[in-house]
Amino acid sequence: MTGPKTGGRSKYLKAQKFSNFHEFTMIETMHEAEAKVSISLMLYHLGRTPEAIVSTEVAINELSSVQNDENIQQGIRDEAANSLQASQTLLARLKAGQ
Repeated sequence: MTGPKTGGRSKYLKAQKFSNFHEFTMIETMHEAEAKVSISLMLYHLGRTPEAIVSTEVAINELSSVQNDENIQQGIRDEAANSLQASQTLLARLKAGQ
C-alpha cells in the first residue's frame, strides 16, 4: 500500500522505535548509576571514602537525569527515584564519616 496512511504509519513506527531506544538508553543509564553506587560501597570498605563520595555524586546526577526525563515511562522514573533516594542517603553517610 502506498499513500498518506502508509507515510504516517512509517513516521509513527520511527517515532516508536526512537522512544523505545531512548527508554532503553535511560534504563542503561540508571543501571550504570546503580553500579557506581555499588562501587562506592566497595571503595568505602577499602578506606577510599573521598573516591566513594565522588562516585556516589556522579551516580546521583545520572539518577536525577533519569528521574526527571518526562519522555520515559513513569515506572522507570519511579525506580530511578527510589535509587536516587538511597544514593542520597549513602552520600550523607559517607560525608558524615569523613
